[in-house]
Amino acid sequence: TMEIKKVKFNILVVTFYVLCAWADEQQAAHDGSKLFAEGQEKAQALSKKLARRNLSLEKGDQLPVKLQEDVDEVVDLFTQAADAGFAEAQHALGGMYNMGYMVKEKDDSLSAKYFSLAADQGKLESITNLGTMYKDGVGVEHDIIQAIDLYEKAFEGGHSLAAYNLAAIHANGVGGLPKDLGRARTLLAAIPDFQGASEAMAQIDKMIQQEAGEL
Repeated sequence: TMEIKKVKFNILVVTFYVLCAWADEQQAAHDGSKLFAEGQEKAQALSKKLARRNLSLEKGDQLPVKLQEDVDEVVDLFTQAADAGFAEAQHALGGMYNMGYMVKEKDDSLSAKYFSLAADQGKLESITNLGTMYKDGVGVEHDIIQAIDLYEKAFEGGHSLAAYNLAAIHANGVGGLPKDLGRARTLLAAIPDFQGASEAMAQIDKMIQQEAGEL
């Protein structure tokens, strides 16, 4: 009887710690969401300030000290939200470091890091972007197989850009892979409304006909 109670006690202890860990994760996600929302609000306010002064971050305009502090605060809030595990913030930072937007400088390794974190949480856009980074060897080691795996995962989740990029790999035989026009066509047929998909499919149909000696 004592052993049974001890086992039950241990199970309860384990359950307690699991519940505590889950609660901590939920709290972190909530905190991350709040931080990201605050960052977005400050970013919108900053955008209005810049517009009034005819300044642009995209053009790389030199900012007054106070406005640069506002920029740094937005990045800091996004970073805190990302570190708290909020996928939207991780995805946003991935893009910001990829483009060198708002951050001190473009950093492909940090871009890959944040896209990877968001991808791990199922953020389809991040999965696709990370796939492209592996395809191009930007911020990560070039790995066409990893790129294909990521594109496949994003496509299975319903991300059209991933299907388009995957079709391009199969149609062109990227990275030394054999061409697979049939697979490329199937992928494009799955995204008929995606920009450029119908034109690409027409090109592939022509390539298929040429290979068959019909043209």
